Amino acid sequence: MISAHFAPAFVIKAARPDLHLGWLMACCYSNDLLHFILCALGKEKLRGEANYSHSLLGTAALTAAVFVLSLLLTTDLSSALAYTVCAASHFIFDLLNHRSMPVLPHWGAVPGLGWYCHERKKFACLLEWILFLGSWTVYFLASLARGESIVLPIFLVLCLSFVMLFYFRIYEPMFFERDK
Repeated sequence: MISAHFAPAFVIKAARPDLHLGWLMACCYSNDLLHFILCALGKEKLRGEANYSHSLLGTAALTAAVFVLSLLLTTDLSSALAYTVCAASHFIFDLLNHRSMPVLPHWGAVPGLGWYCHERKKFACLLEWILFLGSWTVYFLASLARGESIVLPIFLVLCLSFVMLFYFRIYEPMFFERDK
């Protein structure tokens, strides 16, 4: 799952225009941001091994850190909870696609739905587009209703659509192959 991770950020931004969309999106992607850092440090591998950053314990620690940091910076409990929901959502969205997610690094597993298994990848891709475009539409319509500029929502949908197409084209070329 790539762009659908941002779905909570779009929905929360539609409901809470006072919150910063960039920070909401960063919170939604916090597990992957930590994963990239751990890859650079040699603790995780870029493809297939995210035992620290994507474990239940790792997500709980990130979510707690996001809550404390956002509470300190905003001094508003409802804002801190909104950012925290975005951080916690990453693990939940990953459970949709993976058969299991680690509880602790290299130990235990939380069972997932496994929609991203090889035989269900087209369904997972469709689900990702529905989550992404559905949440983006909520954000876009809220921006229109408030009379805000629609340049950012259109820019985001174009960029994130490109990211998804690039990801599926490079890492999952079977989406672009004809059925035999």
